[in-house]
Amino acid sequence: MNKYQIVLDEERLNRLNKPLFMRYANGEEIDFNSEGIGYIVAGTTHEIPVLLKNILERGGQNSEYCGIDIGPMIDADIIWIDEGLVRIYVMDTGTVITYKEFYELSLQIAEKALEAMTVFQLKEKGKVDDKWEDDIRKCIPLLKEKLALYQ
Repeated sequence: MNKYQIVLDEERLNRLNKPLFMRYANGEEIDFNSEGIGYIVAGTTHEIPVLLKNILERGGQNSEYCGIDIGPMIDADIIWIDEGLVRIYVMDTGTVITYKEFYELSLQIAEKALEAMTVFQLKEKGKVDDKWEDDIRKCIPLLKEKLALYQ
């Protein structure tokens, strides 16, 4: 079982247009000042399909101060991230998880995004459209295939 859990967050949706949040699977809050893992749910509603597509096509996503790096990452003779590991970071704060955990989280994001669409009536409110839904639905079987490689 994954250490982390993706959950719906209506207050965050209303305030920041971000329907998803993350906590430890045991229900405890995550201190995002000491863990970079929060980057994976930092995007807005419209960015969720882009994140999932980048995970599937490029293996990660990076911006200036945050991102997702998939191992192995080797520069000259220095191994920054080993094979089988993923580093999710915000500035100097990072979290390292396994491929299995990473694809479990990615699948949770996809499934919870669709749940948010229904629970928060995002289509009816014009916040998402059919393409958004289709893009996410297309990612789910592909994420399941990736996850199956690491079971």
